[in-house]
Amino acid sequence: MALIHGDDGVLDDPFPYTIYNEIKNHWRQNDPIANLTNPRPGMIVDDSADDKLYHITGTGPLTSDEILQLTNSADVSPLFTTVKLSALTDGYIPHHVSDAAGLADSVIFTDGTNIGVTTADIEAWNNVYRAIEFTDSAIMFGAVNNFIGLMSNAYFDGAWKYKANDLAANYYMSSGEHFWNIAVDGVINNPITWVTAMKIDTSGRVTIPSGFLSIAGPEDVVLDAAGAMTATQTWMRVDNFAAAANDDIVTINGGAEGDLLILTSKDDARNPRVTEAGNILLDFLLGNTFTFDIISDTMLFMKIGANWCEISRSNN
Repeated sequence: MALIHGDDGVLDDPFPYTIYNEIKNHWRQNDPIANLTNPRPGMIVDDSADDKLYHITGTGPLTSDEILQLTNSADVSPLFTTVKLSALTDGYIPHHVSDAAGLADSVIFTDGTNIGVTTADIEAWNNVYRAIEFTDSAIMFGAVNNFIGLMSNAYFDGAWKYKANDLAANYYMSSGEHFWNIAVDGVINNPITWVTAMKIDTSGRVTIPSGFLSIAGPEDVVLDAAGAMTATQTWMRVDNFAAAANDDIVTINGGAEGDLLILTSKDDARNPRVTEAGNILLDFLLGNTFTFDIISDTMLFMKIGANWCEISRSNN
């Protein structure tokens, strides 16, 4: 060990001393600090009588500055916070509860690569991807690509598998395309066979590879005294004002340019009639009126500008 020459503050006698003795001169424990022998300016003193650390600034008389208050004392400094690491659970990210309580487990768990929120049941995700897991669902994103998606009862460890015994679905974006996939009821950890329910490609083209395009509704609407109605969704079922047997549809309010509108009647006994008036434009080759004689008669419109323009009609 290298030797350092100087005044030994412990023996008060000049002689060569080691780094160990130098440390002894600069760190002491004394109860209380007022009884410290051979003090030296710059010395750090641990006074367990009041649970404080002091920095010696002078020796004649002895002066010092308090630099740290240990928090197991009743005289707690507001500058320091209790940290109770022994009460934490491995893998959980701690959060600060209060100065008195220190840290506690949060609901966020990590295996060092992926994260669980309210769950520590993190799957062995393929290392090309990362995940933030919830109970039986996850946000999945690419570690080395631009994939990001929402997973319901599904995870990917190199193959798609069920997280629990249930149906599965996912939605994800990758390379500018959007995909919606569904899967039948399955068994936990068994392979998933996805069926693509819908896709939007980079040109904005929407594809529905399987199933039907279903129109919600119908929504019932009653003509007012002036023959006006308001369209609120794609399929509207029309009834006459005051339940009259016959009435004219003169104006269709609502909708935005590009919207499609299907009209039918609500009751076989009441026969609303569409007329080319107001903001309604009909196919002149088919006539400037159309009467809904039964509930299966239909008309299809598209809104262009402020007008609803007929695309087709069906007299069934």
